[in-house]
Amino acid sequence: MSRLAACVGSRSRYHDPLTGLLNRVALEAHISALIATKSTPFAILVLGVDSSSHWHANAGWSVDDLLLKRVAARLQQRLPDPCAIARLRNNTLALLVHHSGRALAELIDRILGSFGTPFHISHQDVCLMARLGVAEAGLPGQTGSDYLKYAEAALEGTKQPGQGQCIYSTVAMTAALTERLQLEDDLRHALVAEELVVYYQPIVDGQTLKICGFEALVRWQHPQRGLISPAEFIPVAEQSGLILEMGWWVMAKACAQMRQWRQQFPDCRDFKISVNVSNQQFLHPDCTERINEILQRTGLPPQNLTLEITESAFIDHDENTQATLNWITDQHISLSIDDFGTGYSSLSYLYRFPVSTVKIDRSFIQAAALARNSGTIVEAIIALGHKLGLAVVAEGVETSEAVDWLQQQGCNQLQGFLFSRPLPASKVTLLLSELLSDPCQGNGPVPEA
Repeated sequence: MSRLAACVGSRSRYHDPLTGLLNRVALEAHISALIATKSTPFAILVLGVDSSSHWHANAGWSVDDLLLKRVAARLQQRLPDPCAIARLRNNTLALLVHHSGRALAELIDRILGSFGTPFHISHQDVCLMARLGVAEAGLPGQTGSDYLKYAEAALEGTKQPGQGQCIYSTVAMTAALTERLQLEDDLRHALVAEELVVYYQPIVDGQTLKICGFEALVRWQHPQRGLISPAEFIPVAEQSGLILEMGWWVMAKACAQMRQWRQQFPDCRDFKISVNVSNQQFLHPDCTERINEILQRTGLPPQNLTLEITESAFIDHDENTQATLNWITDQHISLSIDDFGTGYSSLSYLYRFPVSTVKIDRSFIQAAALARNSGTIVEAIIALGHKLGLAVVAEGVETSEAVDWLQQQGCNQLQGFLFSRPLPASKVTLLLSELLSDPCQGNGPVPEA
């Protein structure tokens, strides 16, 4: 038994109920105590365990159940004492060892080597792959929580192509993590302080170039850093889980705004508002309840809403996902595949699921003017979409030449800076007022931004 286990005894609040191992709270407390002594060398090893999804499907077990218990038992048998082992979550363990330098490297080799022998479970030999993120004493961490986060960040790095099974956290890595965590804290505050705002980019009819809808896009006006690019804060929101709260907030704002425009401008009654839905939202058990609640609260008819999802959302397709898709179809909500052609493309998605629109990624549109092959791909996507009865939207349209070419291909809808950059709701209202207030003018072409 490790010294930490002896210290906390049988108090369940310090132990993981599934495995009986220490939990995160207990391990963080012990690391913090070691940091305070400034005399004992130590390292935190966060271990991720990967197994075959094919084996999961056939055996019916999960890694964080019986299999994880076997992994923990093997580690306890083979690692030196004192060595604290804790379960952080699902298939992730953390080890606190009093090693450094060559001794630590040898210990890591021993841990990874222990996975060379299969685990015998349910009359089957199961081979596992282990990955390690390591944080050694001496990093700029003040608490046990800091060191665990550093090691977890290193573990995430092992998932990147070309990386090995083990990555050591560095000062540069911890600095980047500290910055990301600060951004995450600021983003939590932004959701409460209403620093986020929804912008709207017009989508126009491919032939008439008249507005037929908008895409809702979230923006963040940071009080110190100014406007932060979505490319910077959206990944943080996804990693932290804040994308759920943010995503539903954006949908509610966009639906309420679309309803207001429909009431103010009768010519907008058939417009659709396109809202990006993250995989975490789409695959969440309460997805349909949240969408239904937003539609009921804002009063927007379901047929005026388009959900934009990426192709990767279909990879984890299961009964719950199918139920969500069925509900979307029953409600007459449109479903669009965003960034088509850049993800895990499968043509089966287009006829197996109730997709109504495909959105060609801007990279294809912008490259089409320079490379013949890209133009051929765009032509093929448009032709395929029409054969399947789908509307095709081209985003990233920035030149009149691109418009002419896309019109020749029969692209249904266009979107891009040539027509308008994303605008705050107040400016869109003024734009619609100018275009729709004159009954003789009607919904004319969008003026270039």
